[in-house]
Amino acid sequence: VKIQIEVSYAEIVNGGEKKIKLRRLKLADGATFSSCTMCNGAGQVSRISNTILGQMRTASECPYCSGSGKVIGNRPAGAGPDGLITKEETIKVNIPAGVESGNYLTLSNQGNQNIAGNAGDLIVVFDEINHEYFVRDGEHVYLQLNIPYTTAALGGTIKVPTILSHVDLKIPAGIQSGQILRLKNKGFPRLRGSSSGDQMVRVQI
Repeated sequence: VKIQIEVSYAEIVNGGEKKIKLRRLKLADGATFSSCTMCNGAGQVSRISNTILGQMRTASECPYCSGSGKVIGNRPAGAGPDGLITKEETIKVNIPAGVESGNYLTLSNQGNQNIAGNAGDLIVVFDEINHEYFVRDGEHVYLQLNIPYTTAALGGTIKVPTILSHVDLKIPAGIQSGQILRLKNKGFPRLRGSSSGDQMVRVQI
């Protein structure tokens, strides 16, 4: 099973846990199976054909049991002919700090079940929610800051937002439009790393 979940910039910085609802196939309670009579439980059927080279034997998936070697005996209400039923469940997904759009997480045994009760994997693909005024570039984040001409000429201190809070930013006197000021370690954590990127503040007069 493959699903996509949206994560905010704050969730990417902090990491953490998210609950999601998921519909997947489960073996129905009370379902029983017997050996397929067409393939005798082998899951394959053989066919012999005559060719100019003599007789040739070929094997193919059993059309009656779809290769499982089993057929439904007791079929509970709501279950399909394979004894499986669709259930909605809530599971917890850990969000690694620093993930980007397209990164994915594999959760073993959280996918669809087969008639033997074995489950496949769940693939969780992350998708970033675009921010109102931040723009991500890898582990760095960019912010455009509009300042009045007087602050550009004389300098000063302005409170600016970061992904998680606000900080004071010193504006040097005589700054020009387009100049970038750097806030160290105010960007995104590096995935599977111990450091963080920076926040770049592009000044617009």
